Amino acid sequence: ATNATGREWIEFDIDLSNHSCYAVYLAVLMSYENMGKVTVNVLDRQTGNESSLDIDSQWASPISVWSDVQVTKDDVSSCTGKCTVKVTTHPQTP
Repeated sequence: ATNATGREWIEFDIDLSNHSCYAVYLAVLMSYENMGKVTVNVLDRQTGNESSLDIDSQWASPISVWSDVQVTKDDVSSCTGKCTVKVTTHPQTP
């Protein structure tokens, strides 16, 4: 994100073979300053099921690293292979 006030978003599709349940992960840069929260929404285009997760990308450790965050649960049919993922930013935390 390039806007400290948030409200930016990116959207992309997942197009895998049909399966009863895929777990969706998102790689997030975790850092100690000038980061913020994002909301990740996953829409299963076949079932209409939606799931959402808020992720805080700021932490106290004085290093920056990528972290894989599980967005959808393993045991719930949140993504059957044809999904749309939308990531929306919130204001940065100084």
